Amino acid sequence: MLIGVPFTLVYIIGFPLLIFHTLFKKRATLNDKEVVLSYGLFIVGLEDYAFFWEIVISNFRKVLYIVAGAFLSATNPTVKVSFLSSLCRSLLEFASS
Repeated sequence: MLIGVPFTLVYIIGFPLLIFHTLFKKRATLNDKEVVLSYGLFIVGLEDYAFFWEIVISNFRKVLYIVAGAFLSATNPTVKVSFLSSLCRSLLEFASS
């Protein structure tokens, strides 16, 4: 627990904030070859004004999986994955409508 909580916070909060901060600083040059090669995983396929959206969605999924892993720890892993997949799909469809 002493190691798990800080690393979970870094994984959930620290990494996305670092990526967001970096992309925010480079938002004027998001289409440059160097930026696309370095950060394309987070921005390819998105409009320049929505560069942060992949960070939000992927972070949301991470939080759901961690919370479900903690609260559904006594259940079958297949049930956990099915539940989370359905929940993510439903929430993403709701957000896109």
